[in-house]
Amino acid sequence: MRQFHTKSRSGCAQCKSRRIKCDESRPSCRNCVRAKVQCPFLAAGTISRSTPKAGNSRAASASASVSASPSPSSTSPGQVAHMTAPENDPSKEHPGPIFDILDLALMHHFTAVTSLELFLGENQREVWKMDFPRQARSNVMIMHGLLAIAALHMTHLEPEDMLKYRTRALQHHDLGLQIFNSQFKSLTSENSDIMFSFGLTLVVWAFASPSAFGLKSLWFDDLLKQLDHVRGCKTIFQLHREAIVTGPIRKFFDFSHEYPQSVLSPDVFRSIENLKIHAADVVHLLAIENLECHLRKSILRTSDSHIAMAWLALVDDAFWLRVKTHEPVAIMIFAHWAILLRQYQTVWWISGWPDAIVSAVEGILSESDKVCLGWDTCVQILLYRTEIQPK
Repeated sequence: MRQFHTKSRSGCAQCKSRRIKCDESRPSCRNCVRAKVQCPFLAAGTISRSTPKAGNSRAASASASVSASPSPSSTSPGQVAHMTAPENDPSKEHPGPIFDILDLALMHHFTAVTSLELFLGENQREVWKMDFPRQARSNVMIMHGLLAIAALHMTHLEPEDMLKYRTRALQHHDLGLQIFNSQFKSLTSENSDIMFSFGLTLVVWAFASPSAFGLKSLWFDDLLKQLDHVRGCKTIFQLHREAIVTGPIRKFFDFSHEYPQSVLSPDVFRSIENLKIHAADVVHLLAIENLECHLRKSILRTSDSHIAMAWLALVDDAFWLRVKTHEPVAIMIFAHWAILLRQYQTVWWISGWPDAIVSAVEGILSESDKVCLGWDTCVQILLYRTEIQPK
């Protein structure tokens, strides 16, 4: 008979990557001891995951009070006072986190470097450098989201310390996601801007985390699960559009311009027209026309990388369902999104995704579907053997 066990929510990164149960022993779990590898718990710093037990709330409250307000005599050089959620923060219901020296370094890195390299364009940079950190001052969930992204960025910049930054990125991501999931059940116009902001950090996480954790490629269905974060932002936006576009990160959006028609290169244009020939109905056609529109915009707005995300966020739910159920024509249309992503592949967290999409699609389409849809011809365009615009 198969044995079942409760799932570990706070196991070490090594055990999670190997998909085995972690006993969470400190300073090193037993699996890492047996494997003779350094346990991430040794490099985990001091982020707290403990939850006060119901029968010991008074003691836990007292402990939290002491931790939140250390006396000068009890704080030694190199230590940082514990930061807890402000009184008006909805995330106060969750255990107060502890931010240490590494987190201070990560926050500095986020504001000084990462924020300028997430989305190209002046408005985007201002939002991520100024508005997101301003939200994080009073919201622990946003703070976790920004620190997780900064840690992922550091795995990209300092691979020699990858284990340390992977571990910290995973910790902040898990803690922020716990708060997000609990608050999503009570989504309102009042908290929608904060929820949408954290949702945007999840989009960056979805794109940046596979390479940071050593995944060179993704199976098609795993790739789609990563991209569901983008679709999740769409859901929040549709429910509370007005509150979000007038909120603290309103500069993230651009609804004001009509763009002149740019010209696609002959090869890209023919590939788009070939998609229209195979389109079965209006669901396919709308997705193709939307993609073509964003391709044309990307030629004129090469510094506005959020266009790359816009197509996936805007496609109809009916189309996305067809992609997830492996409908060949829908998958072929989705594969052409790689052309749009390639326009912005100099952005560190987008880099590698065009090839990952092409590889995953090639693995899911049958040989007969490839022949019918002209895969061998279009794959050269998807792999960027041709320019998106005429020379």
